[in-house]
Amino acid sequence: MLGNEEYMSKVEQAYVEAVSMLEDMSCWEVYESCDELAAYIRRSPSGLDILKIEFFLDRSPEQVLNYIYTNLGDLHNTLNKDIVAEEGILERFDGNSRIRFEVIDPKVPGVAPREILYFGIKMQVSEDVFSLIECSVNNELRPIRHDMIRADIIYALHLCEKLNNQCHVVSIGYADPKGSVPKAIVNFGLRKRVDFYKVFIKEILKNTN
Repeated sequence: MLGNEEYMSKVEQAYVEAVSMLEDMSCWEVYESCDELAAYIRRSPSGLDILKIEFFLDRSPEQVLNYIYTNLGDLHNTLNKDIVAEEGILERFDGNSRIRFEVIDPKVPGVAPREILYFGIKMQVSEDVFSLIECSVNNELRPIRHDMIRADIIYALHLCEKLNNQCHVVSIGYADPKGSVPKAIVNFGLRKRVDFYKVFIKEILKNTN
């Protein structure tokens, strides 16, 4: 079984890649701009789009990041009960890191269920900057099954920073569902992710102060 050091090495690489993508301001296209958020996409060499979302909240960065770490996955799965067949925490290492798993079954003929197994850790980057970085890992407690495809979260990063006395949140995600699903359909699915964040922003505001 991989140890925490191996997971840390993998997630550090994902963090560097995600931050590098954020710092490169070229090639981003506006996907949506509304009162709640701004969303952007960027074409990757694989043909799969990278999604970036940013928004501002009248909350502290640490408070927002903690809420994201604790609640984002659970809320997403609750809102998608029709396709989330399994989900949970596989392993906890401490209060700041864990491995989660999800099985997504779209119940579409010819489309196998996708399993996601990912390690995530929240960190304080500097005095007013907090982050959550997640990426796919393997773990012998949950081996790859023959009846589903193991999708790959290349990186999923949330950065919360203090900016103009508000919390500026930036999320960037890049994932590959693997298998034979057409890339155009995968990219179209980003629409649901943007809509989810609109709901999630309301939940953050409702449950923090």
